[in-house]
Amino acid sequence: ILTRNINKDTKLKGGFVVPVGTSVYIPLFMLQRMEKYFPQPEKCIPERWAYKHMDGSWVERSEHSKDRTGDIPPGHRDAFLAFSAGARSCAGQRFAMSEAILILAGILKDIKFVVKEEYKPIPVRVGIVQQPKGGMPMKLVMRN
Repeated sequence: ILTRNINKDTKLKGGFVVPVGTSVYIPLFMLQRMEKYFPQPEKCIPERWAYKHMDGSWVERSEHSKDRTGDIPPGHRDAFLAFSAGARSCAGQRFAMSEAILILAGILKDIKFVVKEEYKPIPVRVGIVQQPKGGMPMKLVMRN
């Protein structure tokens, strides 16, 4: 359960006003299992968060995505609070993210990324950084 104190009067949908100083309890376990936000919440469905593009690459999904991956709509980012949010978020978040990076590095040390031979990069400026248009198709090859 996530607890927050309201620091200013807050008007909710329907006209209900939560007065300043009110403690609000957010049941994260229940929120992340609500069919409204996560259909089939007890199932591990990676396609909630990403879909496979026609070129074979994986693309992040959002609730605004126009793609349809089966019958599963995109995951609702505002309802997914694995580490809470704000200044009082989970103290273990940095540790968990560091641990995930180390695990991923352990897996990737045995894999080599090889750009497909037929690939010709077309640079596109996105903000201050150039990126290849349409991504960079690669094959994953096990290292010897």
